[in-house]
Amino acid sequence: MTNIKNQKRPHNNCMSDEIVSECIDLYMEGLNCRAIQNHLLHHRNITISHATIFYWIQKYAEILPKFTDTQKPRTGTVWQIDEIYMRFEDVVKNPDPKKNIMPWGFWVIVCIDKKTKYVVHAMLAFDRSTSSMDKFMRTISSKANAPEVIETDSYIAYTSSIRKYFPDTKHKPRNIKLKATTTCIERFNKILINRTKTMQGLKNFDTCEKNISLFIIWYNYLRPYMTIMDGMPRNMYKTPAQAADIDLDLSERWLSLFKLSERQSRSLLSE
Repeated sequence: MTNIKNQKRPHNNCMSDEIVSECIDLYMEGLNCRAIQNHLLHHRNITISHATIFYWIQKYAEILPKFTDTQKPRTGTVWQIDEIYMRFEDVVKNPDPKKNIMPWGFWVIVCIDKKTKYVVHAMLAFDRSTSSMDKFMRTISSKANAPEVIETDSYIAYTSSIRKYFPDTKHKPRNIKLKATTTCIERFNKILINRTKTMQGLKNFDTCEKNISLFIIWYNYLRPYMTIMDGMPRNMYKTPAQAADIDLDLSERWLSLFKLSERQSRSLLSE
């Protein structure tokens, strides 16, 4: 029997793209960096620092959105917008404004297409003021064709921003008495809250933004949505991106996204 302890283990800098892809996939599925470190040690006999895993996550969270942001989803006629407050007051004991450290948390403003469940955009903000809403509406207006209806809660800042950037779209404030599971935006918020419980490095705005961006990519492109079937067999569910007619070969999951992003970068450099 082979002695596992005597086997040569790869160096951190020599990890294959497959290992990096597996680490990011495990992270998005709910494992923290130390749990991923233990998984690779016990199941693959690979020693990797949890800091290295976190570095990979931050690196590709910066690279991959440059590719996915170029994709144009074909969304439905109804969008839902909501904001969710993420608290991290236990993480930051001595906030430093100069280092952009958040003492309590931040707002995540999300727009999701009701038909395809595709997240059109998610933006981090320190508040949910009119200026933050204007910035958010300006961004989503360029992401996809304007819907016929935008559903929100009754928060007043939505009204003026929607009227400004979506003049031909009907604004429909949602009844705040609806149960949390009755709309796709509330289901998404619940998934996001559960996922961020194990995310690391969320006391800095930049790392928060990168983690959320990577989460959105996982949700849109790699996480099959059970209610999106569209004539497919029950064992073959669509991702929101597939439902929004974004045709990409992602058979290798994150590794496929790495390759597509790299290909796009080379194409831009050659122009």
